Amino acid sequence: MNNNILTYKKTLNKALLNNLPGASAQNKMYPPTRLISPIEHNNPPKKCSVMIVLSPYKDFLKTLVIRRSEYDGIHSKQISFPGGKYEDIDGELLNTAIRETYEEISLKIDKNDVVGKLTDIYIPPSNFLVTPYVSIINTIPSLKKDPIEVSDIIEIDLSIIMNDDAIKSHTISNSKYGKISVPCFVQDGNIIWGATAMVLSELREILLKVE
Repeated sequence: MNNNILTYKKTLNKALLNNLPGASAQNKMYPPTRLISPIEHNNPPKKCSVMIVLSPYKDFLKTLVIRRSEYDGIHSKQISFPGGKYEDIDGELLNTAIRETYEEISLKIDKNDVVGKLTDIYIPPSNFLVTPYVSIINTIPSLKKDPIEVSDIIEIDLSIIMNDDAIKSHTISNSKYGKISVPCFVQDGNIIWGATAMVLSELREILLKVE
């Protein structure tokens, strides 16, 4: 992969410019708590973006997710991609994803490393409309997490979620709904569900086409 990363960037860029799987891929990981569809919200959603960082690993790719720190909020301790809320100083959502990635895990992403974006996804509990950007870098350097916002940085071997049996079911405790069973990806004991799993599901279908 390292020797062909430029070629792979072009291939993935082309795939991301074509028709994306969108909801058909996202809904495979649709948790029962998502009772509101992506377009049925009462207030204009807040803009947000995240960065999916891909890097060659063994014969395929890996990516990074973070575990949010524990706090008094709806996304406490959840696993997500680095990213956050759009600020006026950003100018565009891509800049938001780049800024937040650096602030949260000290990783500088160059715009030239960004190959495209996935389908926006609406998160009802926080009323965020999230734009996921995809970047590819040669190697992942030593990272430093933000001690306030991030409790862990987790590397995900994407070859594992490419398997036919990658989608699992796991029972979680939800503050509003109690114990519920959710579709998820599981790696090294980390349960990835909800919006992050929905984004990964779309990425998975794209990568299966360009392998």
